[in-house]
Amino acid sequence: MKVVLLENDLLLARAVQSALEGSRVTAELAGSADEALRMAGAAGHGALIVDLAVGQLADLIAKLRQKATSPLVVAIGEFNAVEDRLAALEAGADECFDRSCDLRELVAKVCVLLRRQEGPNRTLQIADLRLDRLSHTVTRQGRHIYLTAREYSLLEYLMLNQGKTLTRAMVMENVWNTPFQGLTNVVDVHIRCLRVKIDQNFGVKLIRTARGLGYSLVDPMQDPNPDPMFVPQIDPKPDAKLDVKQDAESATRLPQAA
Repeated sequence: MKVVLLENDLLLARAVQSALEGSRVTAELAGSADEALRMAGAAGHGALIVDLAVGQLADLIAKLRQKATSPLVVAIGEFNAVEDRLAALEAGADECFDRSCDLRELVAKVCVLLRRQEGPNRTLQIADLRLDRLSHTVTRQGRHIYLTAREYSLLEYLMLNQGKTLTRAMVMENVWNTPFQGLTNVVDVHIRCLRVKIDQNFGVKLIRTARGLGYSLVDPMQDPNPDPMFVPQIDPKPDAKLDVKQDAESATRLPQAA
């Protein structure tokens, strides 16, 4: 397994590189964000580990997701506060670590991410909806679907739990990596956006709402008689707004073919 490492602190870079190689992960050092992008575009790199400010991180991820092959992104930085970690995740990072973290934990989690990416579940499919976890592409009936990084993560979580009703708390904890705040509508808004993209223009609706419970992604062919509590579709509300102060997703797009 190979990763690209962008870290301006040479001592930290060497320490991370050494720790990764101790777990049989080859870490190739990049000298700049542009060089990291070029290296990440090469075949065989499963992850990009970077130490950048959130704004630069979002810009790098936006460019990275335009490539045919898009590796995982692991952010290193000043992530002591929950808000800082949320900002990095909203920018599109798959995982984030504070610079003072135990390198053993960083290496262990990077290895887990890489194994998942290379494992048998690289491609997820429900009915005619297909998600490729390596290239970060989504298609339905062969048509490419444009998703933000957060929409992609949400769809992946739904597909990995096909047929299961996922509560808002479960979604927040597993997709946003943060405890659920009962007053926020962030999950509902992202579900609406996802519905518009993967259900609205297709005859068969896959996303269901369990009133008062949560959401699920179901293949109607495998579940022809859904529970009456489920609602196959909710009309999207284009004027719905996120109940959060910052959402960097709008600048982060996943790679799609023309």
